[in-house]
Amino acid sequence: MLEPFGVTGSEETLYRALLAAGDATPAALAESVGQSPALTGRRLRALEAKGLVVRTRGRSVRFRAAPPDLAIEVLALDQQQRIERARAAAAELAALRPGGARSRGVPLMVVRGPEANTRRYLQAQLAARDEVLILDKPPYLADGVEPQYDLQLELMARGVTYRTVYDSRSLEEPGQFERVERLVRAGSGPGWWTVFPSRC
Repeated sequence: MLEPFGVTGSEETLYRALLAAGDATPAALAESVGQSPALTGRRLRALEAKGLVVRTRGRSVRFRAAPPDLAIEVLALDQQQRIERARAAAAELAALRPGGARSRGVPLMVVRGPEANTRRYLQAQLAARDEVLILDKPPYLADGVEPQYDLQLELMARGVTYRTVYDSRSLEEPGQFERVERLVRAGSGPGWWTVFPSRC
């Protein structure tokens, strides 16, 4: 569950054990999860560096799990900052290409293969903060229809507005008209959907 934040499965096991125990010594924790004391010590230090555990004061060394809501929020914010820094670095990297910083052209990405197309299509939507504009026309990649529908509902619930122009043939696809109706009902804020004849 915490792997996206750089937390390994074994580290998460320790974190969960500490959440259940309240606090524990490294030795007791190692015994409870079936890990060697040395390995447990290294993993506890890794969790401490990520802000998921803290040392308690006292004669013996004990660890306590940081509250999940606060600790994970800090990890999420830290990851978001890294993403923003990577985006900022994109301009510097672009300058390394021939004509990089001087280029005024529109960036073009060629995506080949049905799986890669579906993945890139969904990724592009995940990057949206305010609005997604779509031209919807069959034929569809079969494996992409339901993931697209589920993702659109999720992003709309977060406040992202979808504006879609549908080719009339798209509404002849099995279940498509019902999906569109549900998306329209689920939409919040301004939005529209338009259907054009197949010949357009």
